Amino acid sequence: MDQENQVEETENIAEQPDAVVAEQTVAQEPEQAPVQEQSVASPQRDGDIPRGQTSAERPEATRQPSGQGSRFDKLADALGDLPDEPNDRLLDGIDERTIEKLPVEAKVMMRHMLADRLREMERNKKAQEAAAQSYQNKEQKLHEEARRVIESRAKMAEVFRNKELQDLLKKKDVQEKDLPDPFTPEGIQARIDRATAQGLQRFIEPITKSAKQAQAEAKYNEFVASHPNMMDKNFKGQVVSLIRQRKEAGVSMALKDAHDLIEHQNMVREAQAKRQKERVRRAESARKISRTSVSSDPDNGSVIPDWVAKKGYKGRRGAAATYLFLKDNPKIHAQVKKSQGRT
Repeated sequence: MDQENQVEETENIAEQPDAVVAEQTVAQEPEQAPVQEQSVASPQRDGDIPRGQTSAERPEATRQPSGQGSRFDKLADALGDLPDEPNDRLLDGIDERTIEKLPVEAKVMMRHMLADRLREMERNKKAQEAAAQSYQNKEQKLHEEARRVIESRAKMAEVFRNKELQDLLKKKDVQEKDLPDPFTPEGIQARIDRATAQGLQRFIEPITKSAKQAQAEAKYNEFVASHPNMMDKNFKGQVVSLIRQRKEAGVSMALKDAHDLIEHQNMVREAQAKRQKERVRRAESARKISRTSVSSDPDNGSVIPDWVAKKGYKGRRGAAATYLFLKDNPKIHAQVKKSQGRT
């Protein structure tokens, strides 16, 4: 472990910037007497740091950090050709002893690689959670917008329930024989009113139909919100099937009535199933108790085997066979005596 820590410290030093390493090196060197500046400047070679500049003041253009993708590619190339499918047997064979046999440098490398992988997994997990939350928020927002649209459509029906508008719409069905003389001002106005009512009816009829449908949808959504079991597809299917059956039979049934009836039927079935399960459990428990009592009761003959009375024991039959058997089996003899004492 000391060797592993030493390797890690060496890696940490190697990862420090040049300026930090230079400062640490200068701080460790002993102080020297100042040297007089030379009048003749020594020639400067390519790549040397200009005089008066530190390594931290180098031009940034000379630094070309490699990307994460190129670094991964280099590491992969160093390992050789990667298999298309991992060897499951090889992976299953890796255990603690396999890791312990690795060199110190390999252990340190694996620790850092695992730490990097765990960090990447944590980042991916947080990104997935954020994406799921964002999707959920968008879905909820869409539901709210759809609900508002349905409510707005439903309110359109209220607009066309105005009394004056309804009185005007009634004029669309007036028969020709009921209208005044067409050559009089009253007759002309009556026919204008009838034509206006007929045109208005053609205009508002689809709007009214859509508004009524929206009202029904809004009422259904409100009912589902107050009855969460309607979100269950199985339960909802039972309700819809019941309403359809009643409709085919010529009997209309409200949604709430169908919901309450299906809910009551399911509760009755669940209670019956629970009672049946309890009866089965009690019967099984009673059978177990009965078998236990029979096997432990000496009076019923199950403690002393039947073959003792039928075939005998050690050449004896009857009571003598029983006596010899009990004499050779003291535990069974004690049970018989205990039972006789209870009796």
